[in-house]
Amino acid sequence: MIEAIKLDGVQFIQELLTRGLPMDPLYALEAVIVKGKDALGGFLQNGWDINQPIS
Repeated sequence: MIEAIKLDGVQFIQELLTRGLPMDPLYALEAVIVKGKDALGGFLQNGWDINQPIS
């Protein structure tokens, strides 16, 4: 997942989440670090709670 985020591979991220990979808040943190807006949008579409604390 981290590599998909770094490459901003939204389709791959969607596929991983669809196949049951649990959403980890650290994925969102990585997307913020690499400025992956599309990745963050994909996380939101798949039920990520933006208000959930990371630590």
